Amino acid sequence: MQTQKTTVQKAIRTGGGITKLVCYSLLSLSITNALAEEATLGTINVIDSPESIQNKKVGETIKTAKTLEKQQVSDTRDLVKYETGITVVEKGRMGASGYNVRGVDENRVDITIDGLEQAESLSSKGFEELFEGYGNFNNTRNGVEIENIKQVNLAKGANSTKVGSGALGGAVIFETKDARDFLINKNFYYKFKSGYASANNQAMFSNTVAGRYKDFDALLVRTDRDGTQLENFGYSKYDDYEQGRSRRKADPYDIEKHSTLIKLGYSPNETNRFTVMLDDGKKTSKGNDWSYTLGTSRIKGKVIEQEAVRHTKDTSSRRNIAFSYENYDSNFFWDSMKVSLSNQQITQRARTDEYCDGGKNCKNVDNPLGLQFKDGDIVDKEGNKLTLKEVPAWEWDSSWTNQVKNPNGKKTLALVDKNGNEFAYPEENMFGDKQDQSAVWDSSTDNKALWINCNTQNCNGSLTFYHLKSGFNGKSFIKDNHNSRVNVDLNQAETIQVDIEKDRNGNDKEVKTIFNVEDIQRGGKHWKHITATGGSGWGGPDYMLIKPNSPGYAKNYWKDRRLNTKTTQLNLDFEKAFDFKDMQHQLSYGGLLTKSEKSMVNYSGYSPADLHWWGSYFDSIDDNGNPACKSGYSTFCHYDEGATTFLLPVKITTGALYFANDIQVNDWLGLDMGYRYDRISYKPTYEEGKTPSITENLFLGAYYPIEIKKAPQKEDFRTGSGKWDFDYAAFRQAQDEYRKYREDLEPVIKKNKEDNKKYLTTQKQSFSHHSYSLGATVDPTDYLRVQAKYSTGFRAPTSEEVYFTFSHPDFSIRPNLRLKPEIAKTKELAFTLHKDRGYITLSGFRTDYKDFIDLQYQGTEDFPVGPNGGNLSYDVYKNINQQKAKVYGFEIDGKLFLEEFIPKLKGFNVGYKYSYQKGKIKGKEGYHPMNAIQPHKQVVSLGYIAPEQNYGVDVYWTHISSKKAKDTYNQYYKFDGSKDTFAKHRSDSFNVFDVMGFYKPIKNLTLQAGIYNLFNKEYLTWENARSIRPFGTVNRVCTKASGDHKSKAGCGYVGQGIERFHSPERNFKFNLQYEF
Repeated sequence: MQTQKTTVQKAIRTGGGITKLVCYSLLSLSITNALAEEATLGTINVIDSPESIQNKKVGETIKTAKTLEKQQVSDTRDLVKYETGITVVEKGRMGASGYNVRGVDENRVDITIDGLEQAESLSSKGFEELFEGYGNFNNTRNGVEIENIKQVNLAKGANSTKVGSGALGGAVIFETKDARDFLINKNFYYKFKSGYASANNQAMFSNTVAGRYKDFDALLVRTDRDGTQLENFGYSKYDDYEQGRSRRKADPYDIEKHSTLIKLGYSPNETNRFTVMLDDGKKTSKGNDWSYTLGTSRIKGKVIEQEAVRHTKDTSSRRNIAFSYENYDSNFFWDSMKVSLSNQQITQRARTDEYCDGGKNCKNVDNPLGLQFKDGDIVDKEGNKLTLKEVPAWEWDSSWTNQVKNPNGKKTLALVDKNGNEFAYPEENMFGDKQDQSAVWDSSTDNKALWINCNTQNCNGSLTFYHLKSGFNGKSFIKDNHNSRVNVDLNQAETIQVDIEKDRNGNDKEVKTIFNVEDIQRGGKHWKHITATGGSGWGGPDYMLIKPNSPGYAKNYWKDRRLNTKTTQLNLDFEKAFDFKDMQHQLSYGGLLTKSEKSMVNYSGYSPADLHWWGSYFDSIDDNGNPACKSGYSTFCHYDEGATTFLLPVKITTGALYFANDIQVNDWLGLDMGYRYDRISYKPTYEEGKTPSITENLFLGAYYPIEIKKAPQKEDFRTGSGKWDFDYAAFRQAQDEYRKYREDLEPVIKKNKEDNKKYLTTQKQSFSHHSYSLGATVDPTDYLRVQAKYSTGFRAPTSEEVYFTFSHPDFSIRPNLRLKPEIAKTKELAFTLHKDRGYITLSGFRTDYKDFIDLQYQGTEDFPVGPNGGNLSYDVYKNINQQKAKVYGFEIDGKLFLEEFIPKLKGFNVGYKYSYQKGKIKGKEGYHPMNAIQPHKQVVSLGYIAPEQNYGVDVYWTHISSKKAKDTYNQYYKFDGSKDTFAKHRSDSFNVFDVMGFYKPIKNLTLQAGIYNLFNKEYLTWENARSIRPFGTVNRVCTKASGDHKSKAGCGYVGQGIERFHSPERNFKFNLQYEF
């Protein structure tokens, strides 16, 4: 039974589709029904109850697993879809990258899973400017598998007392499931869940198993997702062959996600527990960057004449192995104590391969005549021996305006079929001129040699060489004698052909051509190499093979770049409840010690791909029988540059101490306070020859400056106003002296690079910060609650913000070892009216940020160009603490069960959420808007649950206002010709309606379905709009029209390509869940 199940699941992943989904679901139901007969039946509950007002803290929303199931949440976008004041950050091909809260995003909103910090993106503005716009790095924050999550806390506002560095705008805190969550009054639990989402063609299968035996318990959650990219509005109608920035259809990617959560627990008694955990997940995305602006494919109609296509394989992998010990022996110091040791490894990888995969349409494997290698010889497309015939050649008419074929004119050779008809071929060359058929034969020196793989081809025949000469009008026979061809026996080491030809004086001469057959058998592999030497031609013998005039293999240029984060963390957490002077205290305190390593490892190189029978990218065979290269200048064997990096590898040590106390002073006043101290230190771990290499050119003048005299200029030696009025002798002497000066300076330049490299790779850095939070809750009446909160947050500079250095004339980055942490302070006030069956909260907030790290222009520096050249002025930038910002706004959050007012409406509920935010940031030119602030958003929900709780429906109406021009800022307006400082691409207001519901036909079975974007509204979110880049090669759209509306790669109109950033059209989700 298990084997059958695995086979079906594999079929679904490879084929997809609802039919297979249903088949697998029915199969699993039959298994679970059989098991359920012997198990205690549980209760399935997708009914969402509002978070208890007594436990709800200002600025925080807690979503449980039940809520996530009810809303059919499958990823981080779905997680915040019906929330206000928080969105995900979009990064195009790489997907979502963290969250956007209160005007800040990515690394300024902390993300933890089970207390572990998740991978940060490279937040250095210098790095983003240089690399992010070209799609070579997976510079995103890793995601999370929703099926593993017990609950998530969406905490808005600065609060580093919870999570430490990074919680400037807020924090998203995930907690994974545990076996004890399922084993309440039972010893076994099983849940099967499958689903399908049409927006990204995703099929999902998840199995959850929990069990207890004596003192042991275990949990297994296995989830597999197989889908594609999100299909934008109008996806099916847009042309698949559009390329570059004008492409309107989302780039195609196959996306797989696999996750395994295992927890093993041992409880020897009621007060002690040991747990071992494995949380392992991987996301893989494979596809083509058709919108890549440097693609070299040419498209005609529906045929792609490809030269190179960018293939992508991006992965995001995370593995956490953890051990914990919990003690519940209440004493003076704690009621509960937990010690956790975790080891987490995260790798964000981006792999690109640029090669042609268009088959016969690829330029590098072009074979328009369909020539084949069969039974040891080259034959025509019909499998017959090659037949040559003289035919009229293309030539210009007397007016030199048209090309014609004159039956009585010049002749050329052509391959013909068995009826003597010339084989069809492309009559136009790349310049639009007519060409003879022989132009598509190989005319290089390779036409006198051939490698044959005898493991795949028949090497026992006779290979035919043709005695031809090439001229301006194509190829013709050499007619000094009648030997127009030679058959070379492939089983004979040497064949000698002697021809009689005329020398320049008209006398006969003997010309010898030697055909060698080298038989190579190594490593269980068999090759034959046939070559022709001798002859009378200056380029080699006159005998040649008729092969396609293309290399016979695709050239693959690849890059593999990885961002690694390895973390080992020890946590010690205590909780203690006690009464003191009639006040109830809930005290929590503890600390942590974290050792992390952050590194970048880059690989790049090239290799052959799509090898055809005439391909000769190599010139030898190695000892293992594999193709090898002796001379790299003329061959294309595999080349690997080795491990390199742009960033210093850094070891990060973090120590923290914290305490928090929730105090219930009396029945109407509660206080909560928190304090945390963090100390973070950086230590570069670069070792020459051991860690990935960094080119020393990046370090020139990085910390220790270097002064280099400018080269003499001709104008400095002018003697008059005339064109030739210069002291040329003095100018030449000055050039010679400068050349000598530069030669003497080379050791100084080299030493400057070495000194800077040595200095930066040995500089330790440390940061410390005290974080505070103070809150008060007042209940003046039984229906009114007033809450106030003040909290602080910080973000320590990342290692690349401190150490990153780069040298280039257009853009040079200098390190800054004096950066300070970024600081945030939040003030929030909330009023809540509540009853047993509903509540409404109105809250206002303000967050002040300071010491934002940003890239600042430092001016120009002169750098040497070559040992004998002059200088170039480099534009130099540096990360500095310069900006401050403020964000303010208010939110409304309410939910009401209508039965409270109209008894006949039992089961109905209505919800409302609204957020309003404004903010500005101070830069070099004064205050300007913050692009990360989301437009105003409101969500209205209407739900119904039947009295028997066996079915229910929810309707969501989401309205998002337009992003006004005055609320945006284009930091590149000086460089892109803009007439104002507003962002070019903005989102309009839109309304979206979603309907979802559940039905329980039997006690243990739940069916869920949802229709999203019910009225098929075309819209663009602000997060997608601001992911459009003004420069680079990815995430681009047309900024001007090319006038070529028919071109598949051109821009027909301004803004073409923005369509692929639009959200999906009407789509649906279906989930089936069976548990007991």
